[in-house]
Amino acid sequence: MKHSKEKREEVIKMRFRGKSYSEIAKEVGVAKSTVSRWCRNLEFPVEIRGLMQERIIKNQKCFESYNENRSGKIKIENQETVDSAKGQIKLLSNRELMLVGSALYWAEGYKIEKQKYPLISFANSDYTMVLMFMRFLREVMGVQDKELNLTIRIYSGMDKEKIIKFWSGIINVPVEKFRVGYQVSRASQRKKPFNALPFGTIRVLVCGRKNAFKIKGWIDGLRG
Repeated sequence: MKHSKEKREEVIKMRFRGKSYSEIAKEVGVAKSTVSRWCRNLEFPVEIRGLMQERIIKNQKCFESYNENRSGKIKIENQETVDSAKGQIKLLSNRELMLVGSALYWAEGYKIEKQKYPLISFANSDYTMVLMFMRFLREVMGVQDKELNLTIRIYSGMDKEKIIKFWSGIINVPVEKFRVGYQVSRASQRKKPFNALPFGTIRVLVCGRKNAFKIKGWIDGLRG
C-alpha cells in the first residue's frame, strides 16, 4: 500500500518526540513494519535517545512484573490442582493396592519371562515408590520380612552406614538385612552421578516361583 508524504512526515515527527513504533502505528494508521522502515536510519538527539531508553527500561520492568505476577498465579493454580487431585485418593483397598503394586512391578520389576529361576526382583531409588511396593508385598502378597533379600547399590565415597539406616527406617527392616554393593561402571556414573542418587538404589528380591507367577498373572490381567 502506498502512503502519502504527509503520513511519513507525521511518523518521523512523532518518532522524534520519543513515541514508540506501536504508538505511532496506531495513531497514524500505518503498519508497525512501515514505521520501522521509515525510521530505521534516523539519528536522534541525546535527550530523545535518553527518553527512548527510559521507555524501553520501563516497558521491560512492566513486562517482568507481569511475568512474575502471572508465574505466581500459575504456581498457586498448579498447587490447588495438585491438592484437589490428591484429595481424590483415599485409603487404598486391598484390591486397589494389588493393582498399584502390579503396575509398579510391570514398570520397574525384573520381568519373569527373562528369568531362569522365577522370583520377584524390584529396584528403584525413589523411596516413596519402594515404600508402596513394600506395602504391596506385605499386605497383598503376605511376604514376611525374613523372606526379603535387600541390596543397596551406591557409589564409592558415599556414606554406607547412613544410607543403610535411611532405607532401614523407610521400609522398617533391621539394618542387618541389608547388603551393599558398589557401582563401578564409568558409563553408569556419567549417566547418573551419585549426587543425583543420594541414597543409592535399593533392590528388593523375594524368592518363590508361585508369588512370581502370581504377579505375572495380575500383570497379564492389566494388559487385558
